Amino acid sequence: MRRPPQSAEAHVQSAKSAADRLRSVLQNFSLPPKLDLQEVASLLIDVIRCADGIAVAVGELAREAGFEGFKTTEAATAVNRHGIVSPVDDGDHVSSIMDSIYNDLNAPHSMGTTIIGVTYDGGVVLGADSRTSTGMYVANRASDKITQLTDNVYICRSGSAADSQVLSDYVRYYLHQHTIQLGQPATVKVAANLVRMVSYNNKNMLQTGLIVGGWDKYEGGKIYGIPLGGTLLEQPFTIGGSGSSYLYGFFDQVWKEGMTQDEAEKLVVKAVSLAIARDGASGGVVRTVTVSTFLIMQYSS
Repeated sequence: MRRPPQSAEAHVQSAKSAADRLRSVLQNFSLPPKLDLQEVASLLIDVIRCADGIAVAVGELAREAGFEGFKTTEAATAVNRHGIVSPVDDGDHVSSIMDSIYNDLNAPHSMGTTIIGVTYDGGVVLGADSRTSTGMYVANRASDKITQLTDNVYICRSGSAADSQVLSDYVRYYLHQHTIQLGQPATVKVAANLVRMVSYNNKNMLQTGLIVGGWDKYEGGKIYGIPLGGTLLEQPFTIGGSGSSYLYGFFDQVWKEGMTQDEAEKLVVKAVSLAIARDGASGGVVRTVTVSTFLIMQYSS
């Protein structure tokens, strides 16, 4: 049975009220000096709610006018994760969009990442991108994923930012104690084994892949890969992170023994740049650290 005609007036009033709320939301919002994702997300959610109210009111009017097949309990459109406006048939799409926004904003920081370690004739070159993500959002475009453990040993971090940072802090502390007790710096192998031990003993909780590289007077330049699970792999070069899957063929083609420092640095920069071009989780600038006998150099490009 069709509703009484006077109900149309109520629907018109509902649409006007929703439009007024939408106008008020947009007029009262001003961007802060520093862009805040939470405030922007809150604005978008308010806009979606107001638009939903307008669409529901219009739907009720359409049904009153005799249009068939028009959804009256849902808004006419919804925005999916790719930003495409598309019709919806059922479900509370406003709640799902709100949940998606807040889930992404509250997701753990992940570095996605491309990390690389390369040995050359005289030392090592470490490289990484600089993008840190929170869900689908880029939380930091200029993070530093190459962390110093000792004067001559560095670690490249991928995976969970929190996991890799706390692991690096623990290892740095233990290596400092080691240096005090023995009266000399820890070797690259000692540092890598310590990282491996912490990773393996906490393999069920840590979500991080690491590369340890550096130079010491006993073995020269060394690179060690420590993937998820705590395996320790000594290699002349190693790659890790989400961007590494695009680089295996590239390294098979261009890698060679006995490279000069300049060749190794150019190789690392080019490899990270290629991964950034292909991998959506890698981005920002290319950071490199070169460690050799008497020299430590850091670059961003």
